[in-house]
Amino acid sequence: MRDRMKIIGNLSLIFALVLGLYGCSQDDEEQAEPLAGCPTALVIKQASHLVHYDEGQDKDPTDVNFKVRIGDIDGVCEFKDREAIITMAIRFFTEKGPANKDQQATFTYFVAIVDPSRHIIDRQSLDLQIPFKEDKQFSGMEEELEQRLQIPEGVDPSLYKIYVGLQISDEEFQQAIQNVQ
Repeated sequence: MRDRMKIIGNLSLIFALVLGLYGCSQDDEEQAEPLAGCPTALVIKQASHLVHYDEGQDKDPTDVNFKVRIGDIDGVCEFKDREAIITMAIRFFTEKGPANKDQQATFTYFVAIVDPSRHIIDRQSLDLQIPFKEDKQFSGMEEELEQRLQIPEGVDPSLYKIYVGLQISDEEFQQAIQNVQ
């Protein structure tokens, strides 16, 4: 019991010293307010899936090269001064179609950052290739991506949005909206 009290007393003393040193190291200047939450990452529903046909092929189910859809997005962020560093894991799922000869799905997706006024301040197009194992119809991949964002003074970072979607051709877009109607 006496040893326990001695340990607790020593820990209390160390804690008090650490707090005292921390207090001494602080400037008398006013500290900047901590930044609020992270920007929100969202998948654009209308650009979350795609049926890809080879060029010149009919739109028959036997002419499907592959299908791809974006799954969920996980993300964490940290702040260094006024910069938000967002690390995202984006999950992609693919299905091999009957016309797929090269055992892979190759497509482009985009990531766009939108400010609180809904202006696109950054947009990237990224190519991704997901292989299919020869005897498997389905495949998937998790793509890790880092985004850096300068946050102006007085702006809440959680008001920014990061949108992710599949980049599609005009023809693929027309096919997608026909499937919606």
